[in-house]
Amino acid sequence: MAIPGPRLGLEVEFHALKVIWRRHDDATFFPETAAGRADIPVRSFNVAQNRSVDAPILVPVDQRGYGTEENVTWEGRFGMHCVPDALGRTDVYLPDGTLLPAVNCCILEKQANTSAQPIADYGFWIQLHLCTRAFRAATLRFVDTSPERSPTMLRPLADFVDEYNAKVDEVRLPPGVVNTLDLFKLKLSDKVTSLADGSDPRFKPVRWDPLFIIARNEDQDLCHVQVNYQVDLGWLGSNVDSYTRLWWHTWAYRFDSGQPRLDPPVNTISKVGVSEVYRSMQYAALWQVARKYAAQLVTEGKDAALSAAAESQIIGLTTYLLALGSLRPTTSMGMTPKNTYPQLPKTSPAALARAIDAQDASGAAGRTLMDLSTAVVAARAEQLMQVHVRNMFNLTTQGSLRITRPQLAWPGQEAYPHATGRKNIFSNGPPANFAALWRRALNVNDNTGYDLAHSFGFCEGAPFYVSWSSDVRTAVPPTSGAPASPPRLAFESRYASSTLNVGFSPSSATYMLVKSYLPLVMALAPEQWDAASTAVSALGNQPDVALNLDAGWH
Repeated sequence: MAIPGPRLGLEVEFHALKVIWRRHDDATFFPETAAGRADIPVRSFNVAQNRSVDAPILVPVDQRGYGTEENVTWEGRFGMHCVPDALGRTDVYLPDGTLLPAVNCCILEKQANTSAQPIADYGFWIQLHLCTRAFRAATLRFVDTSPERSPTMLRPLADFVDEYNAKVDEVRLPPGVVNTLDLFKLKLSDKVTSLADGSDPRFKPVRWDPLFIIARNEDQDLCHVQVNYQVDLGWLGSNVDSYTRLWWHTWAYRFDSGQPRLDPPVNTISKVGVSEVYRSMQYAALWQVARKYAAQLVTEGKDAALSAAAESQIIGLTTYLLALGSLRPTTSMGMTPKNTYPQLPKTSPAALARAIDAQDASGAAGRTLMDLSTAVVAARAEQLMQVHVRNMFNLTTQGSLRITRPQLAWPGQEAYPHATGRKNIFSNGPPANFAALWRRALNVNDNTGYDLAHSFGFCEGAPFYVSWSSDVRTAVPPTSGAPASPPRLAFESRYASSTLNVGFSPSSATYMLVKSYLPLVMALAPEQWDAASTAVSALGNQPDVALNLDAGWH
């Protein structure tokens, strides 16, 4: 059977939509935990994973490809489910005017089947995008416009589900797209239903009613989108320049009040942080420089029988290690350490190495990886990382980083002062444990600690020292399907204002999907370009925001 190409998915956060739970018999709200932290009844502690996990709140009506709520079949054919995100508290005003401060709640994050659907499946992504817009429309249907201290509009969550499903029925598809909209309809999860009817083992016989509110005093239309996508490791090893061109630009066209402004204003995210632009540019250049020195190490140390395909995969893997291993995550780049990485890898380096070895029947890949994992090569890789990869001059001369001025969108556009904003991705100093990271990732003969407890090599501490894994709740396996796909590296596009994310936002102009989705098809699924570009462009296009992979700041 044919192996599907790289896959794509979305995480969409609807910040104004908050879910809370109220006790059915006495109208009290779900309490705090004993430690005083915010809590929700769909959260529990998983002993095997040694962390708290959340059950989904909304799940597909059609569950044939979904699996179970405890073990979702991410490679199955289903639309989306909704999970909790950003636990917090919100004020609730009762009908008699009483204020209940700091009631536990969570915002609702709608997740598509992020790892399962090929990038080339344009019909799925068009329908997902349109259904995401229907989800946003359902949210706006319940906007609370009453004065600030009026009674809070608490509604059953089932009412929202009904409104959303009705709007899915109203979606109109472009010509030629096969209608599978029923895949995207939702219902309350079994977990939420059991809480509501009193059958949940943890709370039985207490009944917790799921309610929702559209929060006041914040942007009712605000959505944050993170695009998740896979790249074949072998393709990455040979096409780093093409890869970085996918995301090194942003839609920063006008400057206003100290920040570039999106023009035209394609959605509610109207400004782009200068620091995000610079970090994206530096990060793209970093990958290009890292690839040069990774190729040098692999070429010098490879087994004589190593195939060209396996060599490219190992170059892709060592590029990954040199680029990410050169950075130390920090919250100075944003609220979460993940924002250190404009494109955040979510696949274990050790798992990728083992996948390369497993798919090479000759054994040459394994021998090459073992030779690269020696203390001598690790020390040399660390020296290259410290002196050459973490080097702004090299990023400029070898990585195409232009630091003198932005590329202007039109003649006469005003310049922007480059000294503004935190912009240096190396600002947190050199990384620790790089040699240990390098050796444990590439030593495919040492499986000590390579298990679920250490996320199969995707853990921050010993023995793998993958520092960028500390703030990642999920890690994507390196292969999928039967027979197994080529090893693939999964990324999450972090910044809400980047082109990869803006176009998939349900609050964007429809033509922006052309700017975000089609570049992925062009680079990663070119065989589907003609059909995908015709279908996606039918949603609308905007000639004055041309599809230009070189646009923006360099």
